Amino acid sequence: MNILPTVFGTQRSAVMLALTLVGGCQAKDRTFLAVDVCLGRPDNIAPFKEQMQSIAREEGMKFIDGSNETNGDLAATNAQAYAPQPFVNIGIDDDEGNIVMGGNLGLTNRQVSLGFREGEHADKDRAFAARVVSRLKRHWRVEPVTSNTGSFPMKNC
Repeated sequence: MNILPTVFGTQRSAVMLALTLVGGCQAKDRTFLAVDVCLGRPDNIAPFKEQMQSIAREEGMKFIDGSNETNGDLAATNAQAYAPQPFVNIGIDDDEGNIVMGGNLGLTNRQVSLGFREGEHADKDRAFAARVVSRLKRHWRVEPVTSNTGSFPMKNC
């Protein structure tokens, strides 16, 4: 039995719930853009994380990798077997908090969904998102997530 659809209704709901919980914690903020990144192979997760860490460093922001901690939490609830391995739970914080959060819960180990926050400085946040998406597109296929539908496993990924 797959626990994600049982607990969350659908895998898509699990991804959107995770992005909402980690990316939409501040009342003034909202997720204005969500994208799916097809990494092609599970061994591209490490280069993806390195790319996100490099972006954070260049932007003067903080990269957070909670993948191992979250994977441990999943193991403690006997849900780890239903999460893709390697598991991804990453984020970048700016001076206002989380600006982008990403993960692959409910997806495959070849795909990551990213949610971008819009805070008090909407122009700055949107420009940051555009730079991140442009940079990721140099390496991987990036597709926008349709508003109100959530992420699905990408075709041909």
